[in-house]
Amino acid sequence: MKRHYHSSLSPFLVAVLALATLLGQSESLSYGAQASPAAQSDDPIAEVRVQGNRSVATQKIMAEIRTRAGVPPDRKLIEEDVRRLVATRQFFDVGVEFLHEPHGLVVLFRVLEGNQIRDIVIEGNRAISTDKLREKAGLKPEKDKSGANSTQPGTFDISRSKDAARIMEDLYHDKGYPFAQVTVVEGSQPGDKRLLFRVIEGPKVAITDVDFEFLDHSTLGARLVATKIKSKPRKFGFYGGKYNVRQIDEDVQTLSAYYRSLGFFDAKVSREVRESDDRSKVNVVYVIQEGPQYHVRSIVFKGNDKLPGEKLSEGMKLKVGEPFNQAKFQADGQKVKDKYGALGHIEASDGGGLKINPDVRFLDEPGQVDVVYHITEGDPYYVGRIFITGNHTTRDNVIRSQIRIYPGDVLDTTMLRRSEANLKRTQLFQANFQQGTGPTLTPMGEGPNLRDIQVNVDEAQTGRILFGVGVNSDAGLLGNIIISEQNFDITRFPASFDDIVNGDAFRGGGEEFRLEAAPGTQFSRYLMSWRDPNIFDMPYSLGVSAHFFQRNYREWDEERVGATLTVGHSFTDQIRGSIGLRVENVNVDNPDLPTPPELVEVLGDNFLSTVSFGLEHDTRDNPFMATCGHLTSANFEQGFGDFTYSQITLEGRQYFGITERPDGSGKQVFSLRGTVGFTSSDTPIFERFFAGGFRNFRGFRFRGVGPVGINNEDIHVGGDFMLLGSAEYQLPITADDTLQMVFFSDFGTVEENVEISEFRATAGLGLRVVVPMLGPVPLAFDFAFPVAMADTDETQVFSFFVGFFR
Repeated sequence: MKRHYHSSLSPFLVAVLALATLLGQSESLSYGAQASPAAQSDDPIAEVRVQGNRSVATQKIMAEIRTRAGVPPDRKLIEEDVRRLVATRQFFDVGVEFLHEPHGLVVLFRVLEGNQIRDIVIEGNRAISTDKLREKAGLKPEKDKSGANSTQPGTFDISRSKDAARIMEDLYHDKGYPFAQVTVVEGSQPGDKRLLFRVIEGPKVAITDVDFEFLDHSTLGARLVATKIKSKPRKFGFYGGKYNVRQIDEDVQTLSAYYRSLGFFDAKVSREVRESDDRSKVNVVYVIQEGPQYHVRSIVFKGNDKLPGEKLSEGMKLKVGEPFNQAKFQADGQKVKDKYGALGHIEASDGGGLKINPDVRFLDEPGQVDVVYHITEGDPYYVGRIFITGNHTTRDNVIRSQIRIYPGDVLDTTMLRRSEANLKRTQLFQANFQQGTGPTLTPMGEGPNLRDIQVNVDEAQTGRILFGVGVNSDAGLLGNIIISEQNFDITRFPASFDDIVNGDAFRGGGEEFRLEAAPGTQFSRYLMSWRDPNIFDMPYSLGVSAHFFQRNYREWDEERVGATLTVGHSFTDQIRGSIGLRVENVNVDNPDLPTPPELVEVLGDNFLSTVSFGLEHDTRDNPFMATCGHLTSANFEQGFGDFTYSQITLEGRQYFGITERPDGSGKQVFSLRGTVGFTSSDTPIFERFFAGGFRNFRGFRFRGVGPVGINNEDIHVGGDFMLLGSAEYQLPITADDTLQMVFFSDFGTVEENVEISEFRATAGLGLRVVVPMLGPVPLAFDFAFPVAMADTDETQVFSFFVGFFR
């Protein structure tokens, strides 16, 4: 009797096994991915045998087999043996038989080898090289031990030839040859000695235009919808415009999902491809029927007991009467989870705990939906142990210093999210703020209401060597060479040469080290700094730096050599304080003539030392292009040494998100900025307040606002009082938000005393150009026109900032 384990068999192997059935009494089985073997004999195996191989050595096959003589056959182990043999891609099929012979049970692995391919040929290809096609399809010659291409015949699985043809065909389609066909002429049948592919390329097709046809109306507009697809028309006659049918079909699905996410649940999207006579050019038309945009009739909570509906609905983005929005709907669902999470109610993998099922219910009334949250509250959970994984170099204490939840605490999920945000901000780990990826804190375990927290991080490359160049209207042309390490460890000396080679020396402590050389035409700076953001694993930071600074002002040349020591404290994740000590030698020379007394008294070397106290509160959503939140700071500095003086500076910035597109893009932002400063009358000229230029008073030349010398009105000597403000409105011009326009007004004054004798104001407009590859700071170009000014002020209509780093 035979017992079979069946899989998909080649007809040839089926015939072989059938013949074996007629000729002898054996038990045979053929394994497959979905086979379920029957029970096999419990007799110990007397021999493991291989049969059917012609070119592949038996010893090589046996090396892949783990089944051994002396023990009963193990079904799972035999299945794994078959899978390993199939994975070598040297056999069409693999079968297993149990043979009862006089000396005992024999496990026979019967193999059917692939073709012995002596040559691989691709013919008919012109647009894509043979090497490129072979590489893409995995047909490149293998290297022998010496590194040379192997010329020995290779065993080749028939199915691979068809896969290779499909891959090469896809490559042609991706390159803009939609009619290309690749067929297997030889190599797909048993016994073939050559693998021959024939390519029919057809014409290369370019997309010359992408249009949108709206059948009923257009709520969003073609410009915005065009940013959601990847198929683009050819530009400048040669750039882009690749025609890929698969991509166009994916764009249709993307647009359909996009419309549904904005409440157009009945939207229908299709596409038309209009070819030129020679089929080398196409116009792609996306046909869109939006249908009604569904609005929210009501938002209902069911099953909530510990938190009332009024509390749960606070801060929700989706409002009754407004169009449905999938992004807001998902964000609101997370808000509800967070409100329960703050009380320790979490979702549990064992089925207990919090359950929130948001549901969108369509009503009989067209264009209306109800949003219903079905809530099962469960019981609160508490924190057990905290485990850290993924850190190979970074010390555990560096990570724990950013975690805001501890063993024994209520498992507050808002603290988990805050801890994740803190870890992202360290820049020590892989993270993407836009995509929401980065370090994670995940409750783990089952059973009672106690969960361990697993902290998982993926270490980023923290050492950088940057070369850059920038230019702006205040400082001229500036080069930049920076060597930095964000995960420095001053105590981790190399224990071996391998520590240096592997990059483990002086790394892992979460400290910041920076060397910077920035030579420029008007301004040069050289800096070395070190900072530990959590000294002694406490919420205190310690930083030291040394610097050399040169600046050629129009009125004088200035050179500074000094050092600073700063101790900071984080009261919360948003409130930080600091105490700093600065020691400098300030050399002033090459004064303009005639030289005012304020400048004469500081010519030559000046010893300057100050102690400063600072406090900052930052709630901005983005430090570079904020759309909401505020930044307020206060700083007091006391100088002593050659000059004894006191200085206070207060600054505030507030950002208001005014409006945005339905999908959340196109944010229009109104911002206010104010700065007020006081300094005592004995402050040296190089520490007084100056205004003018791109950073604080557009429309005036850099340091072109404020008091001037008595005997030389061309020299600005700075003031003891500064009051500056700015109002700015920013709105996007392009649908992808890469180009934005700003309208602004800067106003204020710099005075010799605490008074407002000359009030200045400018009005202007500008452009912001976001270039992702150049970093997070947009290029800025502003035109400002003074509407109120003093006679001694110096104007400058155009100001700009352009910089990039590599």
